[in-house]
Amino acid sequence: EFEQRRAALARVYLDRDQSEKAALKSAREWMELAVEGSSIGLWDWDLRTNTSYYAPFWKRQLGYGEDEFGGSWEEWWDVVHPDDRERLARAFQRQMRDPGSRYEIEFRLRHKDGSYRWFLSRATVFLDGAGQPYRMIGSHLDVTDRKHAEEERDRVFTLAPDLMCVGTFDGQLKRVNPSWQRVLGFTFDELRARTLWELVHPEDRERTLTVVRNLSRGVNLTDFENRYRCKDGSYKWIQWTAAIVADDELIYAAGRDITARKRADKELAQARDQA
Repeated sequence: EFEQRRAALARVYLDRDQSEKAALKSAREWMELAVEGSSIGLWDWDLRTNTSYYAPFWKRQLGYGEDEFGGSWEEWWDVVHPDDRERLARAFQRQMRDPGSRYEIEFRLRHKDGSYRWFLSRATVFLDGAGQPYRMIGSHLDVTDRKHAEEERDRVFTLAPDLMCVGTFDGQLKRVNPSWQRVLGFTFDELRARTLWELVHPEDRERTLTVVRNLSRGVNLTDFENRYRCKDGSYKWIQWTAAIVADDELIYAAGRDITARKRADKELAQARDQA
């Protein structure tokens, strides 16, 4: 619905006379009311004059009052995070070369209080009668909370002492944490070049495939133990907990190295047998 409204707003620009300018003002007000409840800030960039219109809610997203943030491109560029500017400039250049392509990018803008907020920006480029881009109309959605949650998740994933991974039902690893190299000795590139089943001990392979088939049917996995080959040819025992995300058809798993415990259990059993 929002995309339809944005397209309707754009059509107002096709006629430049005073009556259409009045209609434009009315359309802007209508759009702003329609999307403000969705926490979306609107912007409108005139490519020919290099000036922009920022809706009141767009300004409030950055802590500004309606009269505190101007309409120049330079003023907007100044609040873009320095680390995001090159990526953002490339996105704009790509959009100008291919106006019909999808424009969607996440980047940071400096809030009035000096902090940076993450925004998801989507936009449409409009062409004049000669087929040249003359206007870009878009929206900003504040995704700071989501980005912070993702960063926290990534820190946990990276620092976890256990083996963490995301894989497919056919044994391809999509993502692993550094503990894989610490425990098994393989880099991610080396793991990605083979299926996980190639590393499973031959005696454990059929049990492992059965468990994966059960996972594909929605049966979550806890405390499953099998052996994985290390880069040096030795084997380590890993205890797994896993679940699937059906929509993605991916397995999310965590594995703990229990080799020392297995060795201790075996030595204890041998000692009992000899007693």
